[in-house]
Amino acid sequence: MLNCHSVFDWRNGDRASAHLVTNVYSPTRRQAWLHTGWDDGIVIRLGRRTVFKFTEYGRGKGFLYLHKYRFEKRVPITLEKGWSRLAVTSINSHGAWVFSLRITDSNDLPFPDLRYRLKPE
Repeated sequence: MLNCHSVFDWRNGDRASAHLVTNVYSPTRRQAWLHTGWDDGIVIRLGRRTVFKFTEYGRGKGFLYLHKYRFEKRVPITLEKGWSRLAVTSINSHGAWVFSLRITDSNDLPFPDLRYRLKPE
């Protein structure tokens, strides 16, 4: 879970968004699950494809505690063999500003061979 208040402080984060990017490496093409939670809006892209989007938040929806890791949605994705760009746009209406993200297998366990890097190797 990333708490953007830890990044941007508790002040002046209303009506703002942040774009966070990393690269994920998968040694094989495989089906996976993306788990996410957010407050107040979020757009998640894998490669050139938007895999999840929630931007209809109005005045804010709040961060829901539905799982010990604060995941709200479980979305099927395909990880291509090699490096893929993973980008998250986190949108804040007001107040608290957090999101959570995890990629797992069908049993909700993280893949031990995925790697995350700022620049593909």
